[in-house]
Amino acid sequence: MKNLLLTLLILFAITAPAQEVIDFMGIPIDGTQAELFGKLTEKGFQETDDSSVLKGLFESLPVEVLVLDNVRDKVYELDIRHEVGNDEALAIERYNNLLQKFRNDPKYNDTYSELIPEGEPIGEKLRSDIHHYTACFTQSGKHGYVRIKLFKTNNWKDEEWYKLASFVIEIEYVNAANSPIG
Repeated sequence: MKNLLLTLLILFAITAPAQEVIDFMGIPIDGTQAELFGKLTEKGFQETDDSSVLKGLFESLPVEVLVLDNVRDKVYELDIRHEVGNDEALAIERYNNLLQKFRNDPKYNDTYSELIPEGEPIGEKLRSDIHHYTACFTQSGKHGYVRIKLFKTNNWKDEEWYKLASFVIEIEYVNAANSPIG
């Protein structure tokens, strides 16, 4: 019985139609880190002193781009990070604007997203209740997902350090097929 099930699973995997992977700015989240870096530099992103990070503009905001690969040197995730500073109102505004753009783009399906109410004390919530705000989207007909997070760097227990920490918005484009887990 196990052999029959395994054979059917292999047959399904071989005969199943290939599904396109999720993309960022038309670039599939696949291949090697060097290939993806090359395509991103063609789109205007620039190298930094850190060989695993590019910098540039996304949605007219300064960002850093990190590309994560697995043990087989296949890219499985591209992270875009925008440091907002420690202005709560600005962090809420930028996070909500980004969610609205994804919600209004027909290329994306809203799996889960919740706008943050204006004036919500997100600094307190990030410190005590939750570690980050999260939204999740998929791209129609493509394998993978996009996760958008708002969090605060250096989530120290010391009050003075915490006040200095920056809010960060991170967008993760994930190709789960290349994940190092599973």
